[in-house]
Amino acid sequence: MLGKNLRGIYDFKVVSKFLYNENPDEILKIFCEDIFPKKINTVMFLNINPDKGFSAGDYVMSLTQDLGYPFISWDPDLSLALQEAKNTHILQMAPTISHESHAMVNLLLRYNWTSFTIISTTTVQYLDFFNSIELLVKEHNENGHITRLSRLQLLSKILIDTSSHDEEKMKVQMRSDLVDHNVKENRVFLLHSSSAEAKNLFDCATELGLTSKEYMWIISSSSIGNIVSKARRAAPSYPLGLLGFKHYGVDGQTLESVLDIALKTSIYVWGLALKNMAPYIKNFTITPKMSCNQSHLNFWNDGLALFR
Repeated sequence: MLGKNLRGIYDFKVVSKFLYNENPDEILKIFCEDIFPKKINTVMFLNINPDKGFSAGDYVMSLTQDLGYPFISWDPDLSLALQEAKNTHILQMAPTISHESHAMVNLLLRYNWTSFTIISTTTVQYLDFFNSIELLVKEHNENGHITRLSRLQLLSKILIDTSSHDEEKMKVQMRSDLVDHNVKENRVFLLHSSSAEAKNLFDCATELGLTSKEYMWIISSSSIGNIVSKARRAAPSYPLGLLGFKHYGVDGQTLESVLDIALKTSIYVWGLALKNMAPYIKNFTITPKMSCNQSHLNFWNDGLALFR
């Protein structure tokens, strides 16, 4: 619908690229061979493999922000997308860990699980998770109508160093942290990690007796990852009865349908921005003029107008 009204003004073009190696060389090649020469003016990124060690999304996003391109993010864990800086050109479409933290706390209040422990790992945005939960606890407890029995109590914070590439060493670290830092009376855990780390952590927690029916685990979408098979069964490591959040793919959606939804939504948002700019198009350069043959790439100032 948007395109029919604007085709006389704009030459619409959508280019889709998959990252196979997810390294800087591959990403720079896409900018040099596709984004610059094809006069792309907006970049959308969807992460379908959240357990990769190198954050391709962060690298792509940093490039777009350095150059002035609007960036549409469908990855809840991108570092810059979690910030609300005024000078960024980032539109975050996926719920962030802050949104998921709100949902976790709402679950705690709904079922009166007022005492709990939070766990995270060093390979995810743990500071955002810890800060969000602590702020929500503080805001809740400062409410004048809160009784002593309904006050939230954060019993402990457990940060697990998962920088080691040795899985057995990582599991030893996980067991040690659970034993040393978990409060004995705790029965509820909030977890934010990658799905690979979550599986190892649950193996350790099971060995320590922390996944029986006396315990409740609430986990973030990144802790779930892509664990659901075609049979819609979770990995055996995940304990029965846990609660988790997933912002797409939870109803048996295929990868193709998820990509289709993200792409259609992003194109609509992009088209709406171009429609709003149409009356003022003479005041802006609608596509940046960049090339990898240039000795210096200038910042595209008019990208902010398109973003807004």
